[in-house]
Parts: sequence; C-alpha cells; structure tokens
Amino acid sequence: MVKKNRRKIFLTSICAFLSLMSYAQISIKGVVKDNSGQPLPGVSVRVKGTSLGVATSPDGIYVISAPANSTLTFSFIGYNMQEIAINNKNEINVTLADAPLSNLDEVVVVGYGTQKRLTSQAQ
Repeated sequence: MVKKNRRKIFLTSICAFLSLMSYAQISIKGVVKDNSGQPLPGVSVRVKGTSLGVATSPDGIYVISAPANSTLTFSFIGYNMQEIAINNKNEINVTLADAPLSNLDEVVVVGYGTQKRLTSQAQ
C-alpha cells in the first residue's frame, strides 16, 4: 500500500512538472522597423490567441513575456501584419512591409461634438 502511494505521488509530481514546463514563459525582445530601416513606434506586438500584448517604444523596441512555443503577431496601420513563431528565441527583430493603399479603406475616423467660441469681454 505504501509503495502504491509513493508511486502515485511520484507520477503526479512528474505530470505536474511537465505541464508547468510546457507553459514556461520566456522574455522576448526586439526592434520593429519599416522597409527603409526606420524604427516604428506604436506597433502592436501580441501573443497569438491570447490577450497578452505590448506596443513598441519610440525607438521601435519591444519586450514581451510569452510561452516558448507560441507565435507573435506584429501589426500597424499602413503595414502588412506579420506572424513569427518564437521557437525558444530570445530576440526577434522584424521588418514590416508597406500595405497596399487599398487596405486603408478599413480605417474610419469619426468625430462628434460642439464647441462654443469664447470671446473676450474686456473693454
């Protein structure tokens, strides 16, 4: 009986350890640039299929923690979205290609509101 309990505890421990290893998070950093080599600020960097995401800094730099076997998506208005598998890499630099102008019809800017003009009452 004691041997069976030890075996169950051992097997349960191994299973728990293996399941934790499959969800191990790694830190990924990199720079996102355009075709001309200029850094792109504000690019959305997301872990595909999750709500995890960051935006690039003014220098195009990002740092994100993600499962080692997941995929990152890079998107920015006016550029084609790109997906890159992490594959245990700690650094992923990306160059986004310009999107055709026909894709820009998806962007709509709407503004509402009124404003009263202030006049000076000094005499």
